[in-house]
Amino acid sequence: MELMQQIERPAEHGVVSGLCAGIARRYRLDPTVVRVIFVVLALSNGVGLVLYALGWLLSPGPNGVPVERYVPQLKDLSRQTWIAIAVISCLIVSGILSQWVPFGLVPALVILGVWYFGIRRPQKARERAQHTARVAEINPLAGPPTPFTEAARAWQQRIAEYQQGGPVRSAAAAADPAATPRAADEYATAPGYSMQAYLSQPDPAGIYDPPAAGPPPRKRRRSGRLWLIALIGIGLAIATLVLLPIPVAWYAYPAAALAVLGVVLVVAYRFGRPPLMVATAAVLAIVAVFGATAPPPGPPPAPTVLTYSTLAELPDRTQASMGEYDIDLRELQVTEDRTYRVELDTGKAVIRVPADANVRVTWQTDLAGVDVLGKTSDQVSGPGSTQRILDPSKPTLTLDIRVGFGSVEVQ
Repeated sequence: MELMQQIERPAEHGVVSGLCAGIARRYRLDPTVVRVIFVVLALSNGVGLVLYALGWLLSPGPNGVPVERYVPQLKDLSRQTWIAIAVISCLIVSGILSQWVPFGLVPALVILGVWYFGIRRPQKARERAQHTARVAEINPLAGPPTPFTEAARAWQQRIAEYQQGGPVRSAAAAADPAATPRAADEYATAPGYSMQAYLSQPDPAGIYDPPAAGPPPRKRRRSGRLWLIALIGIGLAIATLVLLPIPVAWYAYPAAALAVLGVVLVVAYRFGRPPLMVATAAVLAIVAVFGATAPPPGPPPAPTVLTYSTLAELPDRTQASMGEYDIDLRELQVTEDRTYRVELDTGKAVIRVPADANVRVTWQTDLAGVDVLGKTSDQVSGPGSTQRILDPSKPTLTLDIRVGFGSVEVQ
């Protein structure tokens, strides 16, 4: 791809392959910022892993371009094909790693959108403007006159006169300065003037070679459209699986993508198969069959159970990065006002409170379901609070719950 050819991986200043350093040099960014972005993308359902692998494969380095060294059969693939490979790979890896990474696809989409609209697109506009300015400053006809420059000047003059509707000279008339120019609508009947014949020839001076014959553009357009239809269908199929009210196995995602590609390949039989679509379908079939026939994983880990019966045992805070926690406070004797904080980055927190105690609950979530004291909150992100005061004269137990992604339940 043209974009990756502009990103050269340096031999020095690289941590893994030098890709982040090359991107930072290309877009004038801090390499540390680029590395942090790739880490966040990697935690976003593994999208960063796919993008990093493809970036390394397509970008030139000290030993050349890896795709030309290791898989030369793929070096001539079109940009649309590589984009399709990247999207399908991200969807497959996302379906596989969604249970083990803390973030979803939203951070990846936000980062890619900011990069394209905030960095890539403005830079392309600047480069286009600079290129236009450089071209405008170049005079290809400068220097001593030659037959080529004379023919070019005559052609420019003839085009300008024709566009303005003014007098037009033929080649023979241009050679005679004393000849009187005629109006553009008189050249067809005047001797020495043959404007229409001159303009009808694509190469009147005979200085250009005919362009090399290439593949028919219609076929390329059809292949691109079929890939676009396939990507849209795969996106809709995966969105449908995500929105189902029942749990779906991870291998259902590549199976759904395989079904969509199969339909597109049947439709494409009449127009010609798009490049690499059969190979992509074969990879999806292998992944889906492997997932369906592989032995099921072991039982999920049991939740961590914490039980406290006195305020002396109750810590001020319980903090964890991931997991399922069952905190039993039903036997807790609340003899004074007390605040207990639970912080969980990703997972599920179930807190069982005393039935006869005053309880006040505040929570802050990034993306989590909330069910507190029998009331389900419609808000899945942001702050919230509720309370159960049975006797205002008695002490109150305050629960401060912070969960990033998962669910919160207070019983």
